[in-house]
Amino acid sequence: MSYQTTCNITFFLSFIIHLILLNIMKSYQEIYKAAQKANATKSLNPVFHQWGKEGETIIGAFVSKAAIPSRTAGNTYYQYQFETDDGLIKFALGGPADSDFGDRFTEGIVYAITYQGKGRSLTGNEFNLFEVEEISLGDYGPAVPEKAPKGDS
Repeated sequence: MSYQTTCNITFFLSFIIHLILLNIMKSYQEIYKAAQKANATKSLNPVFHQWGKEGETIIGAFVSKAAIPSRTAGNTYYQYQFETDDGLIKFALGGPADSDFGDRFTEGIVYAITYQGKGRSLTGNEFNLFEVEEISLGDYGPAVPEKAPKGDS
């Protein structure tokens, strides 16, 4: 079972148990308000990240990728979605990095992606450089750490 599926099931079950315990299953509006109060909602809107500062790193579990038609030359590039400590994030790597890494990401696996600046091809085209590391935790713990509920320290 994938990390995303496990998270969805866990989230759903905890939410249903919470609703049953509170005995508030009256209307969708009341359910929503109770879920907000219990911090049992999760935004599915990823924040777009624009690479720009050398050395910046995104660490998180791979969720998905989507093909996006480019406005230049009729090519396609990919936007990648990752679950991070700060929530869902999406970003593009660029054509050359798509070729190098795009098909190697596995859903639920944790990666560290570090922007290393710009490079130039032999034809003079500029491209993004990245260091991509797969994080294998093995016996050191779960692939994705448990988050404390908001308000807990």
